[in-house]
Amino acid sequence: MYKNKFLNIALIGFLFSSISSASAKSLEPVKGRFGFGYTESSGNTDESKMNFHLNLSQKRNENLKFGYDALAIYGKSDGEKNADKKQLKFTSEFIKKDKFSWYANVSYMEDEFSGYKDQYKLGLGIINYFVKEEEKVFSCSLGLDFTKERHTDNTKKDDTWMRFGLDRKKKLSENVRFANHFGFLAPNEHTKDAYRVESTTGIIVTITPKLDAEMKYILDYSKAPIDNKEKYDRTFLTSLSYKI
Repeated sequence: MYKNKFLNIALIGFLFSSISSASAKSLEPVKGRFGFGYTESSGNTDESKMNFHLNLSQKRNENLKFGYDALAIYGKSDGEKNADKKQLKFTSEFIKKDKFSWYANVSYMEDEFSGYKDQYKLGLGIINYFVKEEEKVFSCSLGLDFTKERHTDNTKKDDTWMRFGLDRKKKLSENVRFANHFGFLAPNEHTKDAYRVESTTGIIVTITPKLDAEMKYILDYSKAPIDNKEKYDRTFLTSLSYKI
């Protein structure tokens, strides 16, 4: 009970402080992209769908950077809904040194076809940059995720996960960029029986100064999925993105 109250209070407090700081004058305008595209997936759904995604960032001052991410995947087959996934995430990166930062994020997800009515998450941790250049970035992160979930089988679960992540971005040519994320999550107990792995690999091709083509492969693996659900979810997205 106390853990649930702590998570709810922390989520509300973090959102309130983030919105309050967003009202202050920023060092840079919001930058990023939003787009629409086509999705092919296998695992808990095996259909073709449409997707919408949003990836924005903003440097508030020399020591604070915000990130805003959203993804929606929706599909129908023969008049029946076969996919309905929504993700929202807000991240604050507190830059302590040139190659070292703290981070905090809050996120929300719905994905009934993978067994989630909803999931709330609060993440806290550190980021170390091995390479931090304009055309190449390589970093690792270590932190904790506090999650609160409701499942479609009417069960609930609150847990604390240790998270390890690797992120790499590189400019391959004048018009082509590569990005990869790998994450390993282990619960606070029974690690070998319930760990999760997430991986995203993408290529972004610049078409015009305001338009990108993006291809992305997302793999999610759960050692202990919700009852009657698949361990693997594989998603291939292609989209056109408008740059802000």
